[in-house]
Amino acid sequence: MISLRHFIKAIHDAIVTAHDSVLKNHEQIVAQFFEERSVVGEDEAGEGSDEDRAGVMSLVPKTVAVAFPLTDKAGNVTTIPVHVPLLTLVPLSNARIEKATISVEFDLEAHQNEEGENVLELTFAKQGPDDSKSSKMELTIGPMEAPDGVKILVEGYEGVLKRQMP
Repeated sequence: MISLRHFIKAIHDAIVTAHDSVLKNHEQIVAQFFEERSVVGEDEAGEGSDEDRAGVMSLVPKTVAVAFPLTDKAGNVTTIPVHVPLLTLVPLSNARIEKATISVEFDLEAHQNEEGENVLELTFAKQGPDDSKSSKMELTIGPMEAPDGVKILVEGYEGVLKRQMP
């Protein structure tokens, strides 16, 4: 027998663990497209403060230089390097757990435990065709729309990319 409370907690813990795994995947996406670097910054007037000159750790997009072809006035083809953020080259797929369904056959029994508390306990007495317990758990993982911050970030880098090309 298992306590109904422990049974529900075990299911809850399994769903939370699955959700945490999905979130970890999102963190890996950020690490895949950005790297941490010390960046020397400047204020709007073009002057850096003491703190800026010391360098601040920032996430900087990973880029790749692509040779972009150009035709000059004489008709000659040359290339210029265009620094493309990797974030703009691949589709970003986000996932989330949409639904968790569990179907289990059991007997439910109410009684008092040793402390005199009323408790519900489950017995998985039903047997399947091969003498195994009949149960089924289903997690539905579906696409999640990218957060607004990610959309704005990608659009910004796409704008920078377009401005590099004549």
